[in-house]
Amino acid sequence: MTAYQHLARTATNRWWKTLLGFVLAPIAYLVVAGAGALVLFVPRGGTDVGPLAEFALGIGAVALMLPVVLLVAWVTQGRRPGTLSSVVGRIRWRWLLVCALLAVGTTVLSLGLSTAVTGGEEYRWAGWATFAPALFVVLALVPVQAAAEEYLCRGWILQSVAAFVPLRWIAIGVQALVFTLLHGIGTGWGFVDLMVFGGVAGWLAIRTGGLEAGIALHVVNNVLAFGIAVSAVGGLSIDETAADSEWQTVVVDIAVIVGYAVLVRWLATRKKIETEPAEVTPPLVLVPNPVP
Repeated sequence: MTAYQHLARTATNRWWKTLLGFVLAPIAYLVVAGAGALVLFVPRGGTDVGPLAEFALGIGAVALMLPVVLLVAWVTQGRRPGTLSSVVGRIRWRWLLVCALLAVGTTVLSLGLSTAVTGGEEYRWAGWATFAPALFVVLALVPVQAAAEEYLCRGWILQSVAAFVPLRWIAIGVQALVFTLLHGIGTGWGFVDLMVFGGVAGWLAIRTGGLEAGIALHVVNNVLAFGIAVSAVGGLSIDETAADSEWQTVVVDIAVIVGYAVLVRWLATRKKIETEPAEVTPPLVLVPNPVP
């Protein structure tokens, strides 16, 4: 039986191949992103594409990491890309929906409590002409962007480290640190918030046998956060991330994230969600009676 974090322990995987993957992944990403930039900007002569397009490009640039991660895991570790999704080799869509419904409730609670303790900020409605196309971009690209971060950190990095390091908490910690640094250096509280999110999402991936719980929370959180941001005047140009959070928001966020994890783990136990690949039972072979 193979736990989720050990799915990179394939017959052909070696430590040097995994290290090679860590080198190839950023190179492949730069090639893909560079090709996309050439296609978009060269025909325009490198002119400014406007705030909405810049917003979409920023989110889309992160989303490009998803196919890169799946390809590198296949090439360097000799395994099907589906093994990054879950122990059954694919996304368990019904379980993802359950987690998403739970994530909506907990994320709305987090946003409400954060607004209550911080007092919120001055808000000016951007108008439908700005909000409608921006919301379309959010709904189209943010789920892929959030999923890409989950596949990169809670999938590929966690499994790659756990393939050769016996303590799962080291693998959880490494991917959480990478996840945090990818969001930039902001406040100390923001660093803690992102580390906790990454650590809890990594723990959930192991305890539920897949990425669904982390993807659900990440997607819902980002869609709501971006959706609210782009509805305000100047929201398309905001460059703040969770790394810039203040302590009041972080305290609320951590409490809600931990609560979400406890509820998801409880539901996974009740619903008997697979945490290890099912054993394959040999097919029954009927042998005819010998002719007397």
